[in-house]
Amino acid sequence: MSQIDLNALRADVQQSQMRGDSNPGDLRVTQDGKITRDGRDDMAARLSKETFAVFPSPADDYRIARTQLPHGTYQHTVGRTTGWVYSFSNEFADQYTFFTYYSTQHGQYRTMLVAPNLNGLFGEHQAHLYADGTACLSPTVGMPTLDGSYARAVLWSNGVSVVRRGGEFPFTYDQ
Repeated sequence: MSQIDLNALRADVQQSQMRGDSNPGDLRVTQDGKITRDGRDDMAARLSKETFAVFPSPADDYRIARTQLPHGTYQHTVGRTTGWVYSFSNEFADQYTFFTYYSTQHGQYRTMLVAPNLNGLFGEHQAHLYADGTACLSPTVGMPTLDGSYARAVLWSNGVSVVRRGGEFPFTYDQ
C-alpha cells in the first residue's frame, strides 16, 4: 500500500466539501489506521469527505443575533429549547415573527413561524410549512447557521406572501 499525500488529500477533501459532495470515491482507511486510495471495501473502511462540524457557541449566537438579526431579537426558552425570536416586515410589508433554535437532534438551526398563524391554510408543499409550524428552509428543512436561517426565513416569508395572495411559491423550481 502506498503512502497518501496529505496535501493532495487536503485539497481533495476541501474541494469535495465546497461542492457539497461527501462521496469517498477511492479513499479508504485500513484496519491499522492508514489512509489509502488503493484499498478495497472488503479490506478497509470508506472515508467520507463531509465537513467536520461543531455545535455553535452561545457567544457566536449572541454576536450574530445582536449584529445580523433584526433589532429587538431576543433569546427565548420553550421547554428545554432555547432560541431566538425576531420579527420583520418583508418586501410585501407583511409582518412575520419567527423562533430559530439549534436542533442537536438534526444538527442544524430550525425555524418556526410564530406569526402570522397560517396553520391549516395551505398544504405543506404549497407553503413549505409543516403542521408544527416549522418552515422548510432547505432540502433538509433547516440551515447550518443562525444567520443563514434568518436569511432563508426572509426569503421564505416573501414566497409565502405570494402564496397568501393566491400565487405559487416562487422560489422552488418544481412548483
